[in-house]
Amino acid sequence: MTPTRQDDCLDLLDQVMRIISTADAPQTILQQTLRCVCRTADWALGHAAMDVHTAPHLPADVWHVAPDSPSTNVNAFRQALKAQRHNQQSNLAEHVFDNGQLQWIDDFDCADPHTPVAAACIAGLAAGCAVPISTPQQIIGVLEFYTHQPRPRDAALIEVMTQIGTNLGNAFERHLQDASGSGPPSWRIIDNAGEAFVGMDASGCITQWNRAAAAMFGWSRSEVLGQRVADMIIPPRYREAHTDGIHRYLTTGTSRVLGKPRKVHGLNRQGREFPIEITRWHLQHDNDNLFYAFIRDITEREQYEAQLVQHASREFELQQQALHDKLTELPNRRLLMERLEQLLARRDEHLGRLAVLCVDLDNFKRNNAYFGHAVGNQILAAVAEKLRFAVRPADLVAHDNGDEFVIVCPNIPSYRDAASIAIRILVSIKQRLHIQNYNIPLSASIGIAFADANSSGQYLLNAADTAMYRAKSAGGGQFAFFDEQMRLVADSRMRIESDLHDALARDQLRLYYQPIVSAVDETLTGVEALIRWQHPEYGLLTPDEFIPVAEDSKLIVPIGTWVFEQAYRDARELAAKHSRQHPLQISINLSAVQLEHADLVNTVRRIQQAAVLDSIPVVLRLEVTETVAMHDPNTSAAILWQLRKLGATIALDDFGIGYSSLTYLRRFPVDYIKLDKSFVKDMTTDPVAHAIVRCITDLAHALQLKVVAEGVETREQVQALRQTEVDLLQGFLYAKPAPLAEFLRMAWFT
Repeated sequence: MTPTRQDDCLDLLDQVMRIISTADAPQTILQQTLRCVCRTADWALGHAAMDVHTAPHLPADVWHVAPDSPSTNVNAFRQALKAQRHNQQSNLAEHVFDNGQLQWIDDFDCADPHTPVAAACIAGLAAGCAVPISTPQQIIGVLEFYTHQPRPRDAALIEVMTQIGTNLGNAFERHLQDASGSGPPSWRIIDNAGEAFVGMDASGCITQWNRAAAAMFGWSRSEVLGQRVADMIIPPRYREAHTDGIHRYLTTGTSRVLGKPRKVHGLNRQGREFPIEITRWHLQHDNDNLFYAFIRDITEREQYEAQLVQHASREFELQQQALHDKLTELPNRRLLMERLEQLLARRDEHLGRLAVLCVDLDNFKRNNAYFGHAVGNQILAAVAEKLRFAVRPADLVAHDNGDEFVIVCPNIPSYRDAASIAIRILVSIKQRLHIQNYNIPLSASIGIAFADANSSGQYLLNAADTAMYRAKSAGGGQFAFFDEQMRLVADSRMRIESDLHDALARDQLRLYYQPIVSAVDETLTGVEALIRWQHPEYGLLTPDEFIPVAEDSKLIVPIGTWVFEQAYRDARELAAKHSRQHPLQISINLSAVQLEHADLVNTVRRIQQAAVLDSIPVVLRLEVTETVAMHDPNTSAAILWQLRKLGATIALDDFGIGYSSLTYLRRFPVDYIKLDKSFVKDMTTDPVAHAIVRCITDLAHALQLKVVAEGVETREQVQALRQTEVDLLQGFLYAKPAPLAEFLRMAWFT
């Protein structure tokens, strides 16, 4: 069986998104999703199993058998699954519930004996895949698909099916809230949406009509259902083209308008034409061809645009330049903050709720590095255009910074309306971009925050940004609302950031040192400088508690400079008590923000030249993680090579848990590889971990690199690491990080 084409996968994802947006009930969503996936991805049998404990209001079991598949004994399959549950035996779905990971078994006959596929074999099935349906908090169900022939793993299909599971989880999370009284069913979301929604069958007759459509065109739902769309809302001169377009699509399957926002003219009950923007979709349901459209009245927007053209002047052009981003032509941060504060100042005028959406492109920096900055700029411009068409006329779309956009939505009725806007944005951005012969896939993460009585503009932006990072950490390509838990985290981060501004001036930062020893004889070869913050209220804070805040606020740059200066001040005393047989190496960690800072190399050079070491041999070792190096690989490589010329050595930290690409070992000036402590922890009990350490060590030595094992805590680990010929050791077995005075009293210096 050939792998699913990338375009088919994207089409499948698009179809499922439409099902989620238009279907009325979870039962219908699951049935249509199973049918759609089986048809598009060539599965013989589909099954949705929902957790009766976490999702009691959702259908427990939904099945679909492909009509053209060989006869499948579904009843036997169901009975076998029922018997397994009764006997508390595992099956493929339970396996996914337990480990939370997608499972793909390409041939049941060759499967691991512990793999729970006995029930599927009873039904004559040969291969299968199970996907978790998950919310950000938990797994609430599993989608299972099976075939009668072995089927190799399909990477493109796995990625799409994983996204489908996430999208279904997000949709059902809303339904679970609905069942508990905190939200409406999916049709009520559409019926109460701010935009007109119209459904039409293949004959051109109206099948769905929400309240906004009734308000926009003047016809009630009962008056239009069953009537021809062309007769009700399309001006006479466009009706023939409308009918021809439907016929052409049903005949050839091609359309120039589906899925794209279009400006046309609508006709209301009084016979008045007015400008509208319409986005249409097609969905095939039970062999019926159905068409759906979101419509917005853009009269005010067109009038406003006409006024802008009429009053255009040099003064206005200069104002545009000062308040708009040149690349995307969107409002910049200055105008964004002005408009946002204006709207917040009017919050008591009963203008409805105010929401802020933070939209951040997933993996943009990687795309920028791969395709080049010119293509990256075209991506940003194209996304800006998509966002303009995805929002309401009154919404403000701004380009905040880099690959981040902000949308301010005034007078938004509810969370569901904000979610509707977010979904349209995600679907719009998900469509591939064709730029300079590249076919570029995109996705975005969106954070949504609502203003309350005390919200400032900056607080709202921070809140939406926090929610956006929650969506991104959940896998991207989705949205998240700012909630109370995030609010507590945000308040804490703001307090940390505020206090961090004073930490340097008030001499609250400390350097602790941890020894790095030779694996052969355990003599001291170097130290790692680790920052701590002696907070006046919270006590001694570790890097995990404040470095992320420092990076986000860019305070990491002056803090990093202080670390270099303090380490070189301490180096004189450290090296003076160290054996002169080998230079003492002092390791310092670098963050992505520091690597991107233009003055990093000059800062290190200045500190080195100012250091008074009296010929005491000290070598600076700079540690970067794989993730940091890949944040902007081109810039990282250039900066690291310049630092190498200053005499520094480079260590790739946490190796084995990031990209672990041989390309970057060749591309970056790496001297050391630091094994992640998870491998060291498990290597005495897990043969696989031991083998991985052996392989990494052999690879490093073949490339003339040295290997440092961190997290060493037992003598057994030391023995195992010596067997793999690791060069250097670091961990609590030798010493915990300690202040300089305490560190100098350790055995290596006495």
